[in-house]
Amino acid sequence: MFYVYAIGSMLAYALQQTLLVRQARTMDGFSLAFYRNISFLVTLSPLLIGASTEDLLKTAVEWQTILFSAVAGGLSMALTFGAYRFLSVSFSGALSAAIATLITAALGCVLFSEQLSLFGIVFLALTLLGVLILGFHYKHLPHLDSTFALGLLMALGGGIFTALSKFAVTVLSRETSPFISGYVWEGSIGIACAILLVLRFWITGKSLHRVSVKECMSITLYSSPTLLGTGFFCLAISTGPVAIVSAIGTSGLVVMTLLAWIWYGESLDRKQLLGMALILFGIVGLRFV
Repeated sequence: MFYVYAIGSMLAYALQQTLLVRQARTMDGFSLAFYRNISFLVTLSPLLIGASTEDLLKTAVEWQTILFSAVAGGLSMALTFGAYRFLSVSFSGALSAAIATLITAALGCVLFSEQLSLFGIVFLALTLLGVLILGFHYKHLPHLDSTFALGLLMALGGGIFTALSKFAVTVLSRETSPFISGYVWEGSIGIACAILLVLRFWITGKSLHRVSVKECMSITLYSSPTLLGTGFFCLAISTGPVAIVSAIGTSGLVVMTLLAWIWYGESLDRKQLLGMALILFGIVGLRFV
């Protein structure tokens, strides 16, 4: 079931991430991350079904881990969404996925002693190579802002903070209930974003991007696949190596690239198709190590 959880999480996250691209290109990343994750306090509430008071108290004791994952997650979402204004979905996703996977694998090895076999390392490398080929065949698209360097930094920063946030929730899921951990993780990111938005306003004077009720409902709807994404993710990281979960998660770039081609006209070429093939080959290989 570990691979079912990991693949199910990847598909759900890829769908919601691509659905939110249009909103990400009309507002700043912090504002979108706030609206997205605050909505989870309601839409992810099914994860709490059956939770006992003991489980809730056990999770609350880990408040330091929750705080770290929330702040890192808020920065991750803001930078990732911000990068979509400057870079194509495939290029931005490739940068973030590659750095997040490498950091997650290193942390898993050092802190959890989750050492991959030689074949596991080979298939992980093939997956990352596919990610790089898929995303790094960059070409500027007319509907994007041309500030390439800023988008690059945002995508790299998003990958770093994604790895740190997901690693923190891995620790939480293995100490407490996976479903409660997932709910607290996603909801607390929304609260962290609210605090970061206040700090940003004090420092720069830039306020929260205002949206209509219709736009707010659209963000909530487009974010809803996260119920499955987070539920499956927390089950996967509590039952198997976090490096493999992260590597399987990178294959979501294939889904995102295909959807971006269909929905946003971000076309593919032969090198990107080769990258997709390598990613899928690497993921299938990881299934058997």
